[in-house]
Amino acid sequence: MVAKDVGKELKALRIRKGYTLQDVQNAINIHKNTISFYENHSEKIKLNTLEKILDFYGISIYIFFKNMCENIH
Repeated sequence: MVAKDVGKELKALRIRKGYTLQDVQNAINIHKNTISFYENHSEKIKLNTLEKILDFYGISIYIFFKNMCENIH
């Protein structure tokens, strides 16, 4: 699984949850441009940053990756 897949899934999850980049920025104190970069590029996101974002979305990191793996098959 590459970082780009993680970014694509993060973006899809944010949209499904009905959040804007500004909402996420306000909640976790990471600039919206950085979040957008993680969503749209193959930049590797740090685990603690991923956990902050997923915490805001109300999903565990385990479930996030489990769902990604299930979507691959």
